[in-house]
Amino acid sequence: MSEQAVPVSPQIVNVANFLRDHKLLKKRSGLLNGAIQIDFFRLKRLVRALSSPQFTQQKDVPIIEKPQDVTQIIVQLIESKMIVPVDKLSTNDTRTKGIKPVKGSPALFPAQKADLNNPESYFIWVYNKPNPMLIVYSIIAIAAVFTILLFPLWPRFMRKGVWYLSMIAMGLIALLFVVAIIRLVMYLISLAVCPKGFWLFPNLFEDVGFFDSFKPLYGWEEKVEKKGKKSKKGKAEPAPSATNSGVEVHATSVTKKTHTPVLEEVDE
Repeated sequence: MSEQAVPVSPQIVNVANFLRDHKLLKKRSGLLNGAIQIDFFRLKRLVRALSSPQFTQQKDVPIIEKPQDVTQIIVQLIESKMIVPVDKLSTNDTRTKGIKPVKGSPALFPAQKADLNNPESYFIWVYNKPNPMLIVYSIIAIAAVFTILLFPLWPRFMRKGVWYLSMIAMGLIALLFVVAIIRLVMYLISLAVCPKGFWLFPNLFEDVGFFDSFKPLYGWEEKVEKKGKKSKKGKAEPAPSATNSGVEVHATSVTKKTHTPVLEEVDE
C-alpha cells in the first residue's frame, strides 16, 4: 500500500522559504549518490537559524517558546519531504558503494532515519523556492509559440522581413564554411612550400569574442621547441672529459652566484 502524501502547512512553507538560502545554514554543495548536485547542511546550523531573532520577526510561522518547538518544526520539514537526512561518506566508504569520489564535492548517501540528537548530522534540501519570474517566462514562451503558429496571418511586410533575415543568416553561415575551407587549403599548401604553416584568420575558431575571431588577418604557425632534459638539481650536465698531451681535464659545473667544488678540488 503506497504512503499517502502529508499535507504541507502554509506555515511550514514559509519556514522553508526563510531557511532555504539563509546564511546561518552555511550550506555546501555535494553529490547525492555520486550523480545529483545538491545543497546540504548540518543540523546544528538549522537549529541556530530557527533560534535566530530574524525568524521570530517572520509572519505566519510557528511560534517558538521552547527547544521542543524547534524540534517539532524540523520534524514537520522532514515529514513534508522538504529536507531529507543523509550521511556524508568518507573516501573509502564512497568507493565501497561503487561511487567515484569527486574532489571538492562531498559524497552524500540517503540515511535510514534522521538523528535529531546529533547536532553534526546532515540534511539536504529537496525544496526549492518558487521563482516569481517563472510565470513571466511561461507567458513569453506561450506567446512565442502562438506567434510562430500564426505566421501565415502576419502582414506581408513582416513575412518579407523574416525571409530576408533568414537569407542573411544562411549566407553568413555559408560564408563561414567557405572561409574555413579556404584557410585549410592555404595552410596545407604552405606546409609544402614554407617551413611554417600559414593561417588565414588564426583565431577564427579560438575561444574569443566575435570580432576578435577575425584579428589578426593572418599569422604563421609557431613551432613548440622541446626543452632539453635537465639534471635532478637543475644544473647543466658536466661536459665529457677531454685529454690533451696525456693530461686529463675535467669540466666543473658553474652557476652564476655560487661555485660547487667537485671531488678533485677538495683536499683529502
